Amino acid sequence: MMKTLAYFASGGYLKFEYNSLPYDRVILIDKAGDGERANSRLDLRRKIINIKIECNQSIDWMIENNIQLDAVMIKNEGLGEGGGDYPLFGRSFFSRVLPLLKDKSIIVTQMNHYGHLYQSLIDKLPISLKRLDSGEYQRSFGELIDVFEMKKKEVIHKVSKINNKQINSFTNKSVWEDKGKLDAIFVNVNSSVQIEQITEVRKSHHFGIVTECNKKRSKYYEGVYFISSNDCQEMSAIINKLNYSKIGIMDCYEETDCFNTNTIKDNPGNLDMDIFINSIKDSNAEVLNIYKFDIED
Repeated sequence: MMKTLAYFASGGYLKFEYNSLPYDRVILIDKAGDGERANSRLDLRRKIINIKIECNQSIDWMIENNIQLDAVMIKNEGLGEGGGDYPLFGRSFFSRVLPLLKDKSIIVTQMNHYGHLYQSLIDKLPISLKRLDSGEYQRSFGELIDVFEMKKKEVIHKVSKINNKQINSFTNKSVWEDKGKLDAIFVNVNSSVQIEQITEVRKSHHFGIVTECNKKRSKYYEGVYFISSNDCQEMSAIINKLNYSKIGIMDCYEETDCFNTNTIKDNPGNLDMDIFINSIKDSNAEVLNIYKFDIED
């Protein structure tokens, strides 16, 4: 299998130096600029692939093309001075990247680019980092970069029951890893803008829950619902109407203070899992998986 590095929010610039990177394939990912057209039909056999697509949308593009990642590059997603409105090390984005990464992978970044923000975000992710020598990467990314070996933390699984329903509680795991095993998944993220970037469905102010994902772009979003802390009753109604038996729920609202950045937060906040569990205890669901995508407290 080809060793692949994905450079998220790359700026769209092709540099000859990228050819020296120790990978068979380097994917540069950034949204199309003014006057540019999005592109996703590319020759995947090339060493350098420059895809004009929003980073959120690149995840399902990689899944559809069976791309696994050996390394990611994240530095300067435009939170302060560009068009970035969510942190790439935030839970809502990184929880979708993690299933594409091998258990041991490489992270290339610049930890001090936004002061302490990257460190604050990474500290909450279910990964551990071991610093490596950055020499192989400096020619491509500059002398100030930091290179780490990333290892996924061990998944913690606890089982309980309520009204004869099985409740599986996972810590250090993303709901997106189990999407193919579940009838439906319900996810909370920071903003309506991010939901639209992912699904091309605008979050309605009248109907808080986004239920139309399966009508748009990719089959990848069939059975995917984006929710907020106000949607517990509607979630139960959907489960009963569509006879979902096995469902997953994950809270990816980013609590970290992204002060002085463009980060958008128009979602009411974190989910109260006890309220959501109580709301579906009399529903048709037989199995509820709860995913906590951060380190164990």
